[in-house]
Amino acid sequence: MDNNSFLSLKEKVGEKVKISKIILMGIIFLSFIGVVNASYLTYEHYNEFENMTCPAMGSMVDCLKVNTSVYSRLMGIPIALLGVFYYSYIFLSTIYLFFSKYRNKIIKFNFAVSTFGVLFSVYLVYVQLGILHAICPYCMLSAFLTILIFGLDVGLFLNIKKLHKNDNLNN
Repeated sequence: MDNNSFLSLKEKVGEKVKISKIILMGIIFLSFIGVVNASYLTYEHYNEFENMTCPAMGSMVDCLKVNTSVYSRLMGIPIALLGVFYYSYIFLSTIYLFFSKYRNKIIKFNFAVSTFGVLFSVYLVYVQLGILHAICPYCMLSAFLTILIFGLDVGLFLNIKKLHKNDNLNN
């Protein structure tokens, strides 16, 4: 094995840390967009959708039908407000990762939270397409953001797992 063909272990670990920072920045960016999107939907919900603008993208697009359906609340709480909490948690906890000494636990918990988020989003997309036969582009954006955040969380989780495997090899 040629030394020039492979990075040294230290360079590999450094590269993983760089990748992790890029992933973290991506999660922060996406979750910020999610906070803005969910906040808009929450605002509209509490203003009874008086001024809601829904981009007309086809015959199934009906923001009002989706956001006023019985599926738009969970135990009386607007799904959009739950989205604000979800994205705010992801946003703040990801920023906290830069400063925390409990990174591994937070990353594992965030992975669990984003897994739940993506499963809930899949359910909500099913509700839109399969039950309501209507699409809310803002809701679909939220599902898309959640899937992207989940994908980045998977990458972060695997990246950190590899770092620990390398740490164990050195000890």
